[in-house]
Amino acid sequence: MKATEGDERTGAMASSGAPEARAAAPTQASTPIQPAAPAPRRKVPLLPREHGAVFMSVHAWIMGLVASVTWVLHSARGEAFPGLSPTGILLSAAGLALFLLLAGAVSVWSHPSMRPAALGRLLGVGGGLALVATLALAHGPRGSLLTLGALALVPGAAYLLARRLTGPRSVPSQLAAIAGMAMVAPASALLASGYPRAVLLWAAGFVAFAGTVPYVRERVRRRKEELGLGQRVRRGSVALIWQAGALALAGLGWRSGVLHPLAAVAFVPGAVKTAAGILLPERRPPMSHLGYTETAVSTLFALLGGVGLGLPGLN
Repeated sequence: MKATEGDERTGAMASSGAPEARAAAPTQASTPIQPAAPAPRRKVPLLPREHGAVFMSVHAWIMGLVASVTWVLHSARGEAFPGLSPTGILLSAAGLALFLLLAGAVSVWSHPSMRPAALGRLLGVGGGLALVATLALAHGPRGSLLTLGALALVPGAAYLLARRLTGPRSVPSQLAAIAGMAMVAPASALLASGYPRAVLLWAAGFVAFAGTVPYVRERVRRRKEELGLGQRVRRGSVALIWQAGALALAGLGWRSGVLHPLAAVAFVPGAVKTAAGILLPERRPPMSHLGYTETAVSTLFALLGGVGLGLPGLN
């Protein structure tokens, strides 16, 4: 192929070493390849990213402690009772802190870039939990704690299975996680005083805390929609039915003498909040305001429910 006139001119300029030639015929050395920047290393969060999980665990711990204090004070009528144990309270607080650190690692397990660091956290915190559990068995009611630990395996296995099959944010995963977090209440109560109604304490905590799942999901889902009353009732029916069932069970426990009236009343604020949030027109408050409301209602339940469950039913 013959070179064109332009090609000959360019070659001449390149051979003469003129600036124009250097500009027209750049060499490979003038554009060095930059090495790719290393990907930033992501750290495992100290606590779960879902703040509701943190508050639920803390509220469960508070409820168990309040129930223990109430039970000890009420049992001064001659029943054999060991009283409050400061060592047991410290062990339960240490167990709660380690549990939250463990949950922080589990919450990011699905991210491949964070999995090695999460595994390191799981191994380290798991060793700390094993030490706390050993000390708790040496200090507290061994039989009751072993039974509670065996029961805690059920929601733990259910959570891992639901997370694998349906994802970490699915309803089954959230309910299984709450069932596990509610175990904190009877654990703290057993370590603080040997509280005898641990299963009832767990059941009350689970029913109350799990009711937030359908409610919050519906409030978030309808933020961009304008719905009539019938549509709001239909869309929020699961949340409303859950609260109605909770009130019915609490009333049945009250009437049968299993629950103190105050324990039944503890479910009322959550039911009122749910009814108002579902039935009234959506005002689209900031998400932080929904969180503040949930925290306030859960705190009230932990205090009222703890006192009510610490008192015997009115037979």
